[in-house]
Amino acid sequence: MMFILSRSRNACLLASLILILSFAASGATVYDTAVTAADYTGSRSVGSGLTGVGKWTNFMISWVITPNFSPGYWKYQYTLDSKSDPQISHWILDLTDDCVGANGQQADGARCVVMEDTSESTVFKTFSPSDPGQSNPNMPAPITGVKFDFGPNGNDLSMTVAFLSVRAPVWGDFYSKGGSPQSQNFGAVWNNGLANPHTSANKLDFIARPNGSSVPPEEIPEPGTWAMLAGGLGLLALARRRK
Repeated sequence: MMFILSRSRNACLLASLILILSFAASGATVYDTAVTAADYTGSRSVGSGLTGVGKWTNFMISWVITPNFSPGYWKYQYTLDSKSDPQISHWILDLTDDCVGANGQQADGARCVVMEDTSESTVFKTFSPSDPGQSNPNMPAPITGVKFDFGPNGNDLSMTVAFLSVRAPVWGDFYSKGGSPQSQNFGAVWNNGLANPHTSANKLDFIARPNGSSVPPEEIPEPGTWAMLAGGLGLLALARRRK
């Protein structure tokens, strides 16, 4: 009889432990956790993961992440679509702290963001709502990362940014702005998780961004090296076919 009661008590304790762990897991924060392959393509919009103010009430951001785009590198491609004026002036993407170096530069050898279009303007630092010139109005919390600057008046309602990275995708933050809050033509947007900050257990409150584990830099060739190698192999194959 005592044996049966002991087994029953142990079963109850085990069930309670499982219940506690399930509650803990369900309340776990999503920020900085790994993005699975099912979310390598995704999007967020105002009302579904994003908060927009001013005229940006229909803003959407989407991404496509390609693993092993070249050996050791992921390709990240983001499309920002404001749907309406004002045009997009800049976009800030969350990165891990060790991606950011001094004087607005990427940390030496970090390779967190390797631009395909080197003409695009980027700045690496911690950005905040108190930055000079009210450049990030309504920003709910600081972001350490990279800023893609499209110009003070913006270039278009829709912008696409693509780059390579040695960092695997995790869930993180972003902020974007267009126009000036002093004018009638103003918009700003950010992911809901930035306002918490980072306490949300809902992945819809974040976007996929580079930050996770990486291959040791010395084992990864520069993207340009692979491009030259691929080009050389292509010419060699063409020469062989002509023979």
